[in-house]
Amino acid sequence: MKVGVISKLIKSSYGETMQAIDLRFCPILEQNGFKTNLLIYGKTPNLKELDAVIISGGNDLNSLISNDINAARDEFETIVLNECLKLNLPILGICKGAQSLANILGAKFKKIDNHVGVHEILWRNGKKFEVNSYHNWAIEYNLNGEILATSSDNTVEAFINNDKKIIGAMWHFEREETLSAASKEIFKIFKELK
Repeated sequence: MKVGVISKLIKSSYGETMQAIDLRFCPILEQNGFKTNLLIYGKTPNLKELDAVIISGGNDLNSLISNDINAARDEFETIVLNECLKLNLPILGICKGAQSLANILGAKFKKIDNHVGVHEILWRNGKKFEVNSYHNWAIEYNLNGEILATSSDNTVEAFINNDKKIIGAMWHFEREETLSAASKEIFKIFKELK
């Protein structure tokens, strides 16, 4: 499965705006059957050459924390996501990427504390998984999609919208020592969206 990857943006100490992605992100995807292609900001990607798109974590939605980095990322993501929806391409969002997808689905967000570290999530079938967490904004229930997993504070940890071929997970698979059962499940469901 050939996937385009949207990375986060960072501001260097010299004031440069740069793309950045954890060096583990793409290799883990490759090990799990995805052929990765980094999408370049400022360049219109040819999404017809791809089977799907994955949005990495990092940054915040500009509507939640407004700054030039978040605005630039949201602008690029909006272009890519709208084209994905037109082409019926599956989209996987990780952490901030999941927030971007939840935003498309009409979700509301709330500021939260204590979502940094490892915690348990409850999967829709009753299974419990441990995942990491590095976010300050939680997705609330009122999104147009099916909830796959929640945390103990009843915030959304994973969701899917089959009609739009959208799936989101609030944890970072690339920060796991070994790929968790929850991450494996997300990858499996994502591959089935084709």
